Amino acid sequence: MDDSEKTIKNIFELIPAITLTFIKPFEQKNSFPELGKSHIRSLIYLKLDGPTIMSKLSNRIELEKGSFTCVAKYLIENGLVQSMRPESDKRRTMLSLTEKGDSLAISLMTEHRHFIMNQIDKLGNKERDEFTTALETVLKHICNM
Repeated sequence: MDDSEKTIKNIFELIPAITLTFIKPFEQKNSFPELGKSHIRSLIYLKLDGPTIMSKLSNRIELEKGSFTCVAKYLIENGLVQSMRPESDKRRTMLSLTEKGDSLAISLMTEHRHFIMNQIDKLGNKERDEFTTALETVLKHICNM
């Protein structure tokens, strides 16, 4: 296996490893069992990104637009998200957090942060520093592409 094949193989192994270590267990065992992973991701991304066009949010959480409609409907019906039509394009639907949704998103993000730190704390000091440096390096290069 040459270097480029090894790099591609490592990337393909890294993606599920990160998901299985830092994301999926949190989505399955958090303080809000009534929320599915798509609900959790939607709330967190709305908190991070602010009001977002529905199709962009569905792409962000990796759901087809039709499937995402049920997620959005649940969040709206439970008072976590509100929908509106932007003046610039009345055909689109924009979603934003309500006060209740914002509070819940903050709670989810805080809980997730603690979960991630507990996972990282399993590493020794040297490994934790190497891990952090590697993440920063990868993100720096991906964001500059």
